Amino acid sequence: MISKPWRKPLLVVLLIGAGCGFYWNSLFGKVYPIYIDRYGRRQLVVWEAGTLGNFSSGLAVFTKKSKDRQAWPMRGYINREGKVQIPAIYTDAKPFSGNYALVQEGEIWKWIDKLGNTIFSLPKQYEIVYGFSFEPTFDSTEPIAVRKIISENEQLCGFVNTAGKPIIPFIFEKIRPFREGLAAVAIKKDVQGKGEDILWGFIDKAGKFVIPPKYRRVNSFRDGLAIAEEFGAERRCGFIDKAGIYRIPAVYIDAMEFHEGLAAVRAKDGQWGFINKQNIFEILPKFRYVDSFSEGLASVVIDEGWGYIDKKGNWKIHPEFYCCGRFRDGMASVTDDPFISGPPLPEGVINERGDYLVEPSDQIHTTAPSEGLIGVYPQR
Repeated sequence: MISKPWRKPLLVVLLIGAGCGFYWNSLFGKVYPIYIDRYGRRQLVVWEAGTLGNFSSGLAVFTKKSKDRQAWPMRGYINREGKVQIPAIYTDAKPFSGNYALVQEGEIWKWIDKLGNTIFSLPKQYEIVYGFSFEPTFDSTEPIAVRKIISENEQLCGFVNTAGKPIIPFIFEKIRPFREGLAAVAIKKDVQGKGEDILWGFIDKAGKFVIPPKYRRVNSFRDGLAIAEEFGAERRCGFIDKAGIYRIPAVYIDAMEFHEGLAAVRAKDGQWGFINKQNIFEILPKFRYVDSFSEGLASVVIDEGWGYIDKKGNWKIHPEFYCCGRFRDGMASVTDDPFISGPPLPEGVINERGDYLVEPSDQIHTTAPSEGLIGVYPQR
């Protein structure tokens, strides 16, 4: 059965107070930052916060409340009780990974522990590089991916240790952190006699190329496979192993990493579907765009909008959203149609049945769900 979430909101009392309410102060008409669980119940109120982040390793990033809208929002960390654990003194702060988090204080990047103690700092001329698909993690045995400012118009990438000492030379145009023992790096190289271009390959921890730089684009390895895009007149993506051998041939226009046994791929006709690791379509290409599976559901878009399907391609939540986030802990953030309500985007939260835990509102933002909680805070 297709769920139509706009027809099945939870009780309005959940939204407006009287003991069960979780973020709306009906007396003063103010929205306070809060976290709710998968049942829509308020778990935390964070009075000091202006904005919230998702929980990771028991702590969440927050920005300090300020009346000055032009001021740069300083960041810190709150704990599961909603109390400030590490004061908001950082210009940037990433989620904790285990016992450590990456923060920026002024122009200096450093790793801190859960008490805010500095584990190590990088020299001022270095900037941390981390992947788009995963948060930075700290491992004292891993080379640290950094970008070095050479001059006003020039910068190169390399790897340093926790003392800030270079251990893999600064010779790369672009890099990504090590994952599964290899790091994706890019160099400038002549391509087929047509001039210089950026070519991607993979190096080991000694800085030696294990897979030569010959790809237009790559992703970091995940479960032994990495997306690689060939050079050519047409875009062609496939999946290679750590020997550089295509395990899934480069026949797709685009592709995403495998999640829960399936990978989203874009076929030659421009439509998206999902394949398994044997390169067999489990869900035929018929969507304008998709996201990866999470908790057995994937958000996909057709002409009517975004909705969610299961691993058999059946609709589980009707496609009526403007945008959808991934499910985690039984919750997902969604946005309503801005062309109906106008900007800013009205955001809300649904459960796996498509019921609203938080009705869409242009007065709030929502975080990604994590560790059983999702944050709701006012538009700035």
